[in-house]
Order: sequence, then C-alpha cells, then structure tokens
Amino acid sequence: MAGQYGNEPMMEMFLFETSQLLEQLEQLILTCEKSNCYTEDTVNEIFRIMHTIKGSSAMMMQDSISTISHSMEDLFYFLRESKPQKIDNSALSDLVLEGVDLIKIEVEKLKNGDKADGNTSELQGRIKSLLSDFQMSNSSSNTVKDRKLLVNKEQQYYLSQDKTRINTAKYKNAFKATIHFEEGCEMENIRAYEIVHNIRDITDEFFHIPERIIEDDSCAEIIRQEGFKLFLRTDSSYEELHEFFMETLFLKDLELVQIEIDDYYRLYDEKQEITSKNISVSNRSSGEESEEIRETHSVSSQQNIISVNMTKLDKLMDLVGEMVIAEDMVIQNPDLKGMELENFQKASRQLQKITGEI
Repeated sequence: MAGQYGNEPMMEMFLFETSQLLEQLEQLILTCEKSNCYTEDTVNEIFRIMHTIKGSSAMMMQDSISTISHSMEDLFYFLRESKPQKIDNSALSDLVLEGVDLIKIEVEKLKNGDKADGNTSELQGRIKSLLSDFQMSNSSSNTVKDRKLLVNKEQQYYLSQDKTRINTAKYKNAFKATIHFEEGCEMENIRAYEIVHNIRDITDEFFHIPERIIEDDSCAEIIRQEGFKLFLRTDSSYEELHEFFMETLFLKDLELVQIEIDDYYRLYDEKQEITSKNISVSNRSSGEESEEIRETHSVSSQQNIISVNMTKLDKLMDLVGEMVIAEDMVIQNPDLKGMELENFQKASRQLQKITGEI
C-alpha cells in the first residue's frame, strides 16, 4: 500500500505541513523544558500549531490525529486564556511530547500508505485529567471564557423562487474577509478550502469567491492574484473573527470588514447572477468544442506516452527526496533563529517554490 497518496496533493500537503509543525512543536517544548517555563508567546504559538493540526486533520478525516490535537489544543487554550500561576511544567511537557510522538506515528502510517488507526483514548484521558488538575489548583483565577463561538445549527439561508428572503434574522452580523497567502506557499485553493472547512465551526451561512476552489485548479492563480474573498453571517464579534482568521497558516494579509446585512445579500445575488451566466456560456461552448476534442483525442493520447528507464526514474526520485531534506536542513537551521536575513528569506521562499513544483 506504500505510496497510496502519491497522486493526492491534499494528502501530500497535509503530511508535509503536519511533519513541519510537529518539529516546531517539539523544539518549543524542549526549550520550555530547559527553562522550566512557558512564556505567553510560546503558549500562543503552541496553541496555534495544535489548532492548525486539528483543523487540517479533521478536513482530511484523520480522526486519531484530530482528536488528540483537539485535546492538546484545549489544554493550551486554558493556559492562554486563564494565565494560571500554578502549573506543573514538567508534567505538561511530558504529556505534550507523548502527544507529539503519537501523532508522528500516525503520520508515518499515512506516509507508508497505511490507515492511521491508533487508539488515543488513554492519552486523551490523561490530558483531560491534567487540565482538570490545573483548573482546580487555579480555581481562584479568572474563569475561562467559553471558547466556542456561537453557532446556530438551524437550516442554512436560501432564496425562494420569487427571491423572497428566508430567515434573514438568523444571524445579527455580516462580514467580508479578503485573505492573501504568502508568496510561494503554493496550492492556495486547497488552503482556502481549509478555511472554508474550519469556518463551519462559526457559521453555516457563507459564500466565497472564487467558488469551485477544489474542482477548478485555476482558482489557485485567482486567489494568488486577487485574494480569497469570504462573505459570512454570524453572531460572532469582529474580534472573534479576526482571531479566527489570524490563525490561518501562511497568512500574509487579512482585510476583515463588517458590512450591512443588505449588502451581504446584494453581493450574494451578484455572485449568483455571474455564476449563472458563466454556466450558460460554458454549456454553449462545450457543444462547439466537443467535435474538435473527439478529432484530436486519438492524436493527443498518443503524444502523451513516453518511454522512461525505471532505474533512472528511481534515482531521480531519490535525488528529489534528498534535495527536499537538504532544503529543510538549511531553512530550519537553528543557527538562523533570531537573525534578520531578508535576502535569505526571499531565496528560501523561492527554493521552497521550486521544490514544491518538483
């Protein structure tokens, strides 16, 4: 079953980024172990990492990874919001490193083409127990705010055939978010899909531009040039939404604007009208092109077949793997930590772009 996900870009990206995040997390925990202290910045960074792994693994339907990362995220949410004074740093570090090891094992299974089916219940129980101990020993501290943003699970907004608004009072706020990702991060459409997947924890009433972000690969270039535009209605505040979007991986720029409810529906209608026109044009052109496609299919199919020496292909794949490893060793070199090297950062992003295309 090895190599099962070789042609699945989403799975490849998930495995690569999760491995990178686990390395960062492990280094953070080891640093905290040495200093016997978890700073506010470190807690925030660990929470962000666990939140990202939880969201991406849930999107990929990897329940074992999602559930354990969710438990670890809960733990650091408590630390971030309550800022407790009485914390057993050693016990915290040991438990988080156990979680990292478990996720690494699950990731390795997926890389080998096996199912990630590890039992996380025992470790989850110990994490919840540690969280309970922290809460009890710091019960005099400020109470943790409810972390869940308000979500109404009623039926999603829609338009009737006579364009009458249905259930317009469901959510009290409307927002427009424009997201730009870092240059060279690649697969912008898949990163946008991850935002869409996670936004369902906040609201079930939203739409986005471009629309077919998974089905149409050209959306990646549109997002790269114009940004990913997400329109939503929710009961969440501006601050809560801003915090949600700022946890997006490879986020370069965020423009979040609260809009009027009427503007939200006007923009929705405009998007639907454009979509209908595009479908109509597509249907007409597809009929005209079908004959040409049939005529050229046999020729193009023959031209797409080449003969490759498997030994040389295997060697090429090995060299690519070694190049990616060498790239990681250079970019993640601890000697570079804290240094302001603008030209190096630009060069490293270009290198990542090239190896990503390979």
